[in-house]
Amino acid sequence: MLGIIALVATLSTFLGFNFIGPVIGIITGHMARKRSQEAGFGDNEMGKWGFILGLVFLGLLVLGWALGISFGIVGGLASLMAG
Repeated sequence: MLGIIALVATLSTFLGFNFIGPVIGIITGHMARKRSQEAGFGDNEMGKWGFILGLVFLGLLVLGWALGISFGIVGGLASLMAG
């Protein structure tokens, strides 16, 4: 069940939950994989993909923030120099 929650939470990024969805996906994906291994089952595939995609989407979000900030700084400096 946690694996499904992890995958759905991570994919909720496409619905506008850009930060909270991947964070919930990472946490619940890790919990799902850990509980499956403790119970003696194989790796929880949905939990694994929720965890991996959560990391990827969170990384893309941070990269987007960094690029947005840097473009803002460069644009601001260019307008000051043109001024």
